[in-house]
Amino acid sequence: MSDPIWFPIHEQQAHLDPTLQAHLGAHMLSHGPFLVHIWYQGDKLQFIKNPSDWDRQTVHIHTVEYIIGGDLQTALNLFYREELDWAGSPLGTLPTDALPYLRKEGLLQSAPVIGTQWCLFNIKAPPLDNVHMRRALTLAVNRGDLITHALKKQCDIATAPVPNPLFPQRPPYFIDGDSLSARTSLNLINKETLHISSIKLTYPRNEIYQKIAETLQQQWKQTLDLNVELEGLEGKMFLQRRSEGAFQICLGNWLGDYRDPINFLELFETKQSLLNISGWENISYQHLLKEARQSSDPQKRTLLLLQAEAELMKDMPLLPLYYMSLSYIKRHAVQGMTITPTGHLEFKWTYIDNKDENP
Repeated sequence: MSDPIWFPIHEQQAHLDPTLQAHLGAHMLSHGPFLVHIWYQGDKLQFIKNPSDWDRQTVHIHTVEYIIGGDLQTALNLFYREELDWAGSPLGTLPTDALPYLRKEGLLQSAPVIGTQWCLFNIKAPPLDNVHMRRALTLAVNRGDLITHALKKQCDIATAPVPNPLFPQRPPYFIDGDSLSARTSLNLINKETLHISSIKLTYPRNEIYQKIAETLQQQWKQTLDLNVELEGLEGKMFLQRRSEGAFQICLGNWLGDYRDPINFLELFETKQSLLNISGWENISYQHLLKEARQSSDPQKRTLLLLQAEAELMKDMPLLPLYYMSLSYIKRHAVQGMTITPTGHLEFKWTYIDNKDENP
């Protein structure tokens, strides 16, 4: 299954200025089960059933309206007023503090996706250029506590970069929340040559990342007695700082474009890659990925990719946190809506069953 970013669009409109695209509305050339009918930039998108689609008889709903923007609580209020049929991921997020109540009411639903939430280390920035420092920070994190108490989500802890469904029988690379081993790694650092006063954690400013950052700050202080400065930035500024390498540790994630471990591992293949902001590079790692690409034996290829992942985790340019899942609420009458493993909504098979509105 391909990511929708690879779906074709009309060649002439592909070269239009994005600000012009936003005002095309019903004149936007599109394809598939639905067509773009209205596009008010920063406000809403409205799609209508495509009368020319090859499989149009399968499509049961005639209009889909996507409301853009607004805060998290506003979306929740609209849902309770029956002005929204769906709230939450992947179209947005739900307020973290509301998740326990929504779960208790039987409204909260969750869909696993092939994605990993992690921290990325800038291995060029002291003290993160020291592998013992990176290992100490990784082992000191109690992911179970982060998920249960801070995020209140339903997802699995991550002890590797590649999600478990892609490597189902792989053992963990470390024990979650291993405080003793974390302090042992910290003690291996030569304090005379590496002065550690404080570390800065950079992240996009939103509710979820704020809770992750505050939890990591607390855990690192408690286990390693490290002072961690939090730096929450507006989205564009965060991306700029990442691309410039102007950070020590930053929060991030990767949601797979397709179901294959190499889609995660190739992110760290070369430090010239715009996506490899850690600056890490390893010749043995590159050889393993190259050999895996050339292999026609599925078992051998899997083994090579596992060896590559082990090589990556030996140097730990990243700190895995948890495997991603999408939390959402929907009207009971809305049936047939599908979330793909790559985290996209499919409306093609959606239908409204009003008799199922009251569970």
